[in-house]
Amino acid sequence: GWDREKTSYRMSEHLGDLRVLSFTGRSGWLSAADASTQAASPATLTVLRENPADASLRTLATLPNAQRPAPIGKPGEQVYAVRFTGDRGYVVTFRQTDPLYVLDLSNAADPRSVGELEVPGYSDWLFPIDGGLLFGVGKDADDRGLMQGVKVSLFDVRDPAQPRLLDSRNYGLAGSVSGLDYGPHGLSMRVLGNSTRIALPMLLTLDASEPPLQTLRLFEINSSTRSMVRSSLDLGTGWTDISATRSLLLG
Repeated sequence: GWDREKTSYRMSEHLGDLRVLSFTGRSGWLSAADASTQAASPATLTVLRENPADASLRTLATLPNAQRPAPIGKPGEQVYAVRFTGDRGYVVTFRQTDPLYVLDLSNAADPRSVGELEVPGYSDWLFPIDGGLLFGVGKDADDRGLMQGVKVSLFDVRDPAQPRLLDSRNYGLAGSVSGLDYGPHGLSMRVLGNSTRIALPMLLTLDASEPPLQTLRLFEINSSTRSMVRSSLDLGTGWTDISATRSLLLG
């Protein structure tokens, strides 16, 4: 990955195996017509296992492979978000739409891509929530693939073969940013029983001729009802650097 803040999320250890999602492709395409000239996505999942004889890591499996040749991503797309949790992996690729891929890693020697969901825009960050939910934060995009405002999504991934979008909301126009645009510490999360509370600072462009809105957006996700309640605390207007802005949830 080109973003050092996200590189560690492309690796995960589970039951002694190391799973790595790598990408060695070009930077994408400039137009939809150009996409047709691109080769299949080079995104690759590699599962490595230690050989106790010499303490070396050896490749146990890769995906795609001869038996499962379907690429992870479409031609000309980049890998934006990766998250491993237990025997699942989630990958978001993007250039014009956001395919969310669900990987089944329960058999380390035979990883499989089992589900796919296309929605406008993309998620840069993915956060697993109890109850088979996935919280995503990224950017919205128009039908040409041009980035717009901040986008927040809630996915249902209980059935890995049929991921669903439960809720989404777009904030601001192009040029809007959230604390996660600068690193993982821009978001704070607290679990209280069936409820997961999330706080995310944003700097939103609402009108190109007006100063941006400084705001803290709040989300409460209920794992039982599979719903997301949204609220906000507006802090003022004007340009400010939110790269080091932090929030803390108490009580």
